[in-house]
Parts: sequence; C-alpha cells; structure tokens
Amino acid sequence: LNRELATKIMLTVHTEGRAVCGLFTRDIAETKAMQVNQYARESQHPLLCEIEKDG
Repeated sequence: LNRELATKIMLTVHTEGRAVCGLFTRDIAETKAMQVNQYARESQHPLLCEIEKDG
C-alpha cells in the first residue's frame, strides 16, 4: 500500500465513517482486524476495524 492510497483510505474513513482497506482470506482478515483493534485500544485511538464478506 503506497502512501497516496493509504492517505485516500484514511480520509474516506474520516469523512464517510468506513472504507475497504483490503481483500483477504478470512483467516488473514481476522488476524489483521484483531491486530488493528488491539493497537487502537492500546493507543487509545477511536478506531474499529471490522471484517465482512465480499459481495
């Protein structure tokens, strides 16, 4: 993920409340969501990462 795309995703989340950050297998998506939520919680960031099925 390059900086320009990461910034675009971040701004979409900020303005619209949600954005697609990637497409992964279920196991990888669950792991990434857990890592993001744990980091956000530890850093006291108001961020929630959720996964949903494509389509």
